[in-house]
Amino acid sequence: MATAAFTASLGYPSEIYALLKYKLTTSDARTKYTTLESITAKKDSPEYTYQMCYYLLNETSRSFVRVVQELHPELSHPICIFYLTLRGLDTIEDDMTLDNEVKLPLLRGFDKIMYKEGWTFKESGPNEKDRILLVDYDVVITEYQAVIANIAKRMGNGMADFCEGKKVKTVADYDLYCHYVAGLVGIGLTGLFSESGLESPSLLEGEYLQNCMGLFLQKVNIIKDYREDWNDGRSFWPEEIWGKYVSENAGLGSLSKPENLNDALACLNELCVNVLKIAPDCLEYISKLKEPRVLLFCAIPQVMAIASIALFFNNHVVFTQGGIKIRRGLAMKLIYKATTFEGVKEIFKKYALDIARQNSLRVGKNPKDESFMPISQACSDIVRWINKHDVVAGTNKKKEKKRQEYIALVVMALVGAITSFCMIQFF
Repeated sequence: MATAAFTASLGYPSEIYALLKYKLTTSDARTKYTTLESITAKKDSPEYTYQMCYYLLNETSRSFVRVVQELHPELSHPICIFYLTLRGLDTIEDDMTLDNEVKLPLLRGFDKIMYKEGWTFKESGPNEKDRILLVDYDVVITEYQAVIANIAKRMGNGMADFCEGKKVKTVADYDLYCHYVAGLVGIGLTGLFSESGLESPSLLEGEYLQNCMGLFLQKVNIIKDYREDWNDGRSFWPEEIWGKYVSENAGLGSLSKPENLNDALACLNELCVNVLKIAPDCLEYISKLKEPRVLLFCAIPQVMAIASIALFFNNHVVFTQGGIKIRRGLAMKLIYKATTFEGVKEIFKKYALDIARQNSLRVGKNPKDESFMPISQACSDIVRWINKHDVVAGTNKKKEKKRQEYIALVVMALVGAITSFCMIQFF
């Protein structure tokens, strides 16, 4: 466990406890196949390709690997292969050193590549962080399952459309891009959950909620990666939103300039509204899950995302530093809390209320920002969904307290609106 993680959480005893608990209870599954030396099977044997897939999983997603390997045995390996397949696609899409002449055929034909025994790719840029995955991709192909092919085909073609020239101009484009790179992951995983028999086939009815699970995560990542993406010469923030906050002929990059701070924060907060609106749909999806390990697998990234929104909201660091993340200790604390749906609801409610409080404190401070009421409404919708679920599930033992919390949200919104009106009228 990195010393930096403990240092960052020194003022938060509950996070220190979560970090220690994680360190002391790390299972053998987490530590398997972390190095090439740990691969014990003979090369070209079925066991070798199996072990190599988990080595690559460790190399490409240190935060994800433990959760995957502790899933039910019926799901852990299919999801490992599903992840590596789509991570391969994502690595190609992200590689800015590849010309479109090379990149587009790979993306559009990736589902077919998955049936080419022995295929590897060694042309990724030397600094591409997941280059190792494509270099050893033949082991993933050996373990590949046909159930993943349809998702890989849809995702690869969608990614290629945006690499080929389609831009994220409208909010509809934004939703479509997020659907291709993340919503399809939610749809594919749902298929695996159902086919394993661990979740009901009714979970497959319609793709809307499945898609929302991916959109929620991807939109949070796109907000977080503003600076990094811009430095790399790409952008996924929708022009329909950011175009309101820049001067004519100025690009999205102008929001990082100190003199444009108010415009930048107004734009950021509107994007926060956009993603917060999806939160009740994510809760609806998670509420339908029955198998505890599947629930935890799905809940962990969602609770990280809602905590991240609370960190990004109205935060200039998104533009000046970029790549900001929640503390490792807080992440561990959220993981342990998210083991039940009741814990998931508590986390979502906590951060909805936290964002609402932050929102009430900034009233009238930014004349460019018109997101106060939409943020209040989005937070209220999250709390309302949770309260309604509690009533339906029969778990509302503190009904009056929750009613008061909702009233407090409404009051904060009204006070803010009145204050804003007064400032406009009299100042």
